Amino acid sequence: MMTKDKSLQFLRELIERVETADTDDFFDLAQIAGLNPLQDFSEANLGAIDLRSKNMSGADLVGANLAGAHLINTNFTSANLISANLASTVLINAMLTEASLIGVDLTSANLMKATLVSANLTGANLVNANLSYADVRRSTLTGARLTGANLIEANFGHADLRRVNLVNSDLSGGATSI
Repeated sequence: MMTKDKSLQFLRELIERVETADTDDFFDLAQIAGLNPLQDFSEANLGAIDLRSKNMSGADLVGANLAGAHLINTNFTSANLISANLASTVLINAMLTEASLIGVDLTSANLMKATLVSANLTGANLVNANLSYADVRRSTLTGARLTGANLIEANFGHADLRRVNLVNSDLSGGATSI
C-alpha cells in the first residue's frame, strides 16, 4: 500500500513522463500514463484534441468535453458519447454508426459526409450543425434540436424524427427522406 507521499511522488513522475514525451499522439500519451484511451476518458477534458483518422470504436466518452476537436475520418462506431460536449468539432467523414449520442451537444459541429446510421441522437443539440451529405438512416433523433442546421442532401431514411425542431434549417437541394 502506497503512502500519501509515495502516491504524490508517483503522480508527479507520471505527469513529468507525459509532459516530456517525444509525442503528442493521444494513444501514445495514454499508454505512457498507463491508461486505456477507449475506456479511461469519460468526463475528461479533451477539448481541441486531434484524433484525425483514429479508431475510437467502442470508446466510453460519456460526459467528455471534446469541444473544438479535430475528428476528421475518426471511427466512433458503437461509441458511448452520452452527454458529451462536441460543440464546434470537425467530424467530416466520421463514422458514428450505432453510436450513443443521447443528449450530446453538437452545436455548430461539422458532420459533413459523416455516417450516423442507427445512431441514437435523442435530445441532441445540433443547432447550426452542418450535416450536409450525412447518412443518418435508421437513427433516432427524437426531440433533437436542428435549428439552423445545414441538411443539404442528408439522408434521413427511416430515421425517427418525432418532435425534432427544424426551424430555419437548410433543406435546399433536397434532404433525402425528410
